[in-house]
Amino acid sequence: MRHTQYKRLILLMSIASLVFISACAYLIGPEEGGITPPAGSTTPYVIFTNPPNGQANVQRTGSFMVQVEFSMEMNPGSVNFMMTTGGAPVSGSIYWVGYKMLQFIPHTIFMPNTTYECAITAGRSSSGFPLTPLPLTWKFTTGF
Repeated sequence: MRHTQYKRLILLMSIASLVFISACAYLIGPEEGGITPPAGSTTPYVIFTNPPNGQANVQRTGSFMVQVEFSMEMNPGSVNFMMTTGGAPVSGSIYWVGYKMLQFIPHTIFMPNTTYECAITAGRSSSGFPLTPLPLTWKFTTGF
């Protein structure tokens, strides 16, 4: 690969990383007035969600997924995640990236201009400590 092509690739990767990071919303953390776990804390919490709470014009098709990143490794079988719209559950599959990121991929295309709510109602770290605070909910709205 030529030096110029390499520089362009690095620039594109940097831009893509910034776009991804800016699309995420921290739900709980010291920067946003949330909890600040003490050093060595064993209490897991959510670092960010994608889409973030209140996001509008979220894509309805393509490679859409909800992502939740936790502060520490979780016991996947203990985490209760649900997505609903108008009180009805949204069908989908849950995948884990390592043990710190949950991904929910819906089985159907979302309705236009519709509010969806995500909720985590239970969860424990791989060491058995409970996720806090619970329940944890956030909403987003699709575009047209």
